[in-house]
Amino acid sequence: MPHALALLQEASEALLSQQLSVLEWASQWRCCSLDISQALIPEELRRQSEACLERLACFAGQGQLSDLDRSLAELRDLCSQWDHWWWVSQRSNTPWPPPSTPPAGLHVTRQNGRSRVSWICDQCGWSLSWDLQVAAWESVEWPGPIECPLGCSTASCDGLRDDESPQNECAR
Repeated sequence: MPHALALLQEASEALLSQQLSVLEWASQWRCCSLDISQALIPEELRRQSEACLERLACFAGQGQLSDLDRSLAELRDLCSQWDHWWWVSQRSNTPWPPPSTPPAGLHVTRQNGRSRVSWICDQCGWSLSWDLQVAAWESVEWPGPIECPLGCSTASCDGLRDDESPQNECAR
């Protein structure tokens, strides 16, 4: 079973090869960030993992290639350490929490400089698409959380406020 950092490493490689959109990578980053606190790993490894994620967030926000190079190298090293602790938990019959996954209803497609972000409610099938054209170097403002207008309890991920619970934030 892959762990949170392995999934983020795969997503990062897919992002760099332009097989994954930034929004999808950010969603995977958020899931990994939440999973770090639940994994049964030594505290030092937890701190290193959180620091690596922060450097990746700095790269995403500021575009510093030095942050990206260092973070990707560190991510590979941390993955091997997480692999070790996953095997330790398996041998000691200690439960290992499965990694969180981004909402299944979120899809991003890109073609000829246009991006189309789609979200589908997993309860009723209502959908919304957001189509835009931006240059690769421009920032895009996400419209905010998307809630189903038909009264379903699901919503798209859009970051947590201090008083919200992560388990209720994403459509599953």
